[in-house]
Amino acid sequence: MYAFFGEPYSGKLTAALELARVVNCEFTGEWGCSCKSCTQSLSLQHPYTLLTGSRYSMLEINQSADFLINERSRSSQFVFTRNVRKLIKRFNEDLWDKEDNKYKKAVSSLNNIEEILYLIEPTQNLPAEKKLQSTVKKILTECGKLANELPKGNIPISQIRKISNWVRRSSSGNKKVVILERAELMQDSSRNAF
Repeated sequence: MYAFFGEPYSGKLTAALELARVVNCEFTGEWGCSCKSCTQSLSLQHPYTLLTGSRYSMLEINQSADFLINERSRSSQFVFTRNVRKLIKRFNEDLWDKEDNKYKKAVSSLNNIEEILYLIEPTQNLPAEKKLQSTVKKILTECGKLANELPKGNIPISQIRKISNWVRRSSSGNKKVVILERAELMQDSSRNAF
């Protein structure tokens, strides 16, 4: 187990995500590796990485949206889509009870985001300015709805139990990585279950 400590905005999540990429790399974990695992990790779509805990998601997403609109580039596409996926990743079905009302509300927004996020993936040419602005606006609206469904502060004991079950399931040789942001805010019940 690794713990990253530091001031807000100091890159703890970035370091944790990079560690997750390296431990699951099909080769040696070199920077710029294009193996399937590294590609999935960089786009935050790796099936063996879970992410939960509170974060200033909308601040990051809004700032990266401005960056994308003002600086039409592959790097701005990457930053924006990655920040959106940091939020989406917190709604992985392995973390939630499908009957949970918050999860049920989130599914519609998740589907809406996935339907249009591909338009601005770094592998795609960006749409014309007005289309880009309307696409980003739709994504921001749906992300706002998602962010409102996240648990505030504490990581619920139900998620800790779901994580525990997920970790025990077979992973066909891959290493599983669980990133708990703001774990220090967990209540005693969640901490004890962990």
